[in-house]
Amino acid sequence: MNRVIYKARDQANQEVIRMLEALFVAELASPSHCLWVVSPWISDVPLIDNATGDYDLFLDSDWRKIGLSEVLVELCSRGSQIVVATTDDPSNKPFLETLRRLFYERDLNDRLIVKVGPASIEHRKLIAGNDFVVSGSMNFTFRGLFVRDETIELKTDPGDVEDARLFLSNTYGGDLQ
Repeated sequence: MNRVIYKARDQANQEVIRMLEALFVAELASPSHCLWVVSPWISDVPLIDNATGDYDLFLDSDWRKIGLSEVLVELCSRGSQIVVATTDDPSNKPFLETLRRLFYERDLNDRLIVKVGPASIEHRKLIAGNDFVVSGSMNFTFRGLFVRDETIELKTDPGDVEDARLFLSNTYGGDLQ
């Protein structure tokens, strides 16, 4: 299956957010062996809206939104290896510091790979797991999710997913199996 979302400031924002939320809730239920998150600019964007208390996925998560860093550390605690690739842009520093701190507090440092490259070169935007790859023009930031016009593509075709996973593993590290 392929799904393309054309997001504008006032159109399809919620569609992208719901898609990402569904993917990450599914990941929490059945974690990928390795999950890659690649974005030149990245921040602790809200991924799961638990404002209604519907999800019992995290300790103390009722009635709030769950950010990317917390979702990644929870996935890791459930068995996923996490690979985050981004740039040395200063705006990424708060997210990376939070991510590293959360992994350290849960004693999961050995399951996290962080690759930081020069902002002048790295431009890929991907999330990939065992069964899906999300790609497109959107950075994983507030502006990417809520402000900018973006194109986001979800692929679940096994051949497409395997090609992406092989590329990501060879480029950024991470175990395929």
